[in-house]
Amino acid sequence: MLFLAFLGFFGSTSPSPVAAALLTARTLVGTVSPSSLALSISSAPSASAVSVSAPKNTPFVSSSHSDSSQTPKLSNITDPDVGYTYGNVVVINNCDYPLYLRSVGAWYLKGFRNVQNPAVSWGTPEDDYINTIGPGNTHTESYRVTASCPNAKVNNVSMGQYCPQQDKLGGQAVSMKVAKSKETWQNILQIEYALFQNPDRGDKFRRLDYDISLLNCATPPVENITDITATAEDHVQKVAQCAGYDGGIAVSFSNNTLPSNSPSKGGNGTKTNCPPIWCDGKEKCMMIYMWDRTRDKEASLACEEEFYGNMTVDLCATKGPNAR
Repeated sequence: MLFLAFLGFFGSTSPSPVAAALLTARTLVGTVSPSSLALSISSAPSASAVSVSAPKNTPFVSSSHSDSSQTPKLSNITDPDVGYTYGNVVVINNCDYPLYLRSVGAWYLKGFRNVQNPAVSWGTPEDDYINTIGPGNTHTESYRVTASCPNAKVNNVSMGQYCPQQDKLGGQAVSMKVAKSKETWQNILQIEYALFQNPDRGDKFRRLDYDISLLNCATPPVENITDITATAEDHVQKVAQCAGYDGGIAVSFSNNTLPSNSPSKGGNGTKTNCPPIWCDGKEKCMMIYMWDRTRDKEASLACEEEFYGNMTVDLCATKGPNAR
């Protein structure tokens, strides 16, 4: 449950700062019943497209807010999104059916929004943009940076506030929602990440936090089911219903070894920076969120040091010509 809008979602039974952000991402993202972000974003998807990347994350001046004095001008965005300089998220569809993807969260808001007003949505048009990934095809989009605005605190809390320097919601991560149907958006798989310099964690750089969530698909009728108590039949339902999970899922990274002079020490050219994920789809996998929203040995992961490169997500990983 990565994500931040509020940071705190990664660790033990109470989410770590990173996990929280990822959590926020799930929640913030919308009516597709996000798995862990935290704000509540916009409406059902409204547009469709064929295998194209998401729209460019370019700042705009908002003309919709009634208080124009609080609407930031382009020049006010002093900390623009530099996620594209870090690399991309690459989603490969190895399934024998098309997948539909919405990339939600951490977009420019195009002007001030009052977080104190419950009627205000944090959604953006980009959240509702639908990308179609045909069998054997790939979707690629640049990382987006999660904003932090310590100087825009409300009640001494900076996360979940509007950050004028970045024109974003503070602490909001990204949730890439994958479905088998662009009409119903049920049984979604979520690829969640935050490229975030977390002050609560003492980060000196933008760290990549990430997870895979099956929390919003094949939800069993029994409440309080956990990754430990879930049965083999419960897992069969995940395989059958969760988009892109039949055949398993893999997450890998390019340029993923630490040099011998790395700050974390001990790197010798073979030490891994960002832990990969491998689930074969044959049995329960503790490396991803399946039933527990938070648990000991949290399924939210993070790169040890600053990472420049692509995060590649193989869906239906053991199928198709690129089977792993």
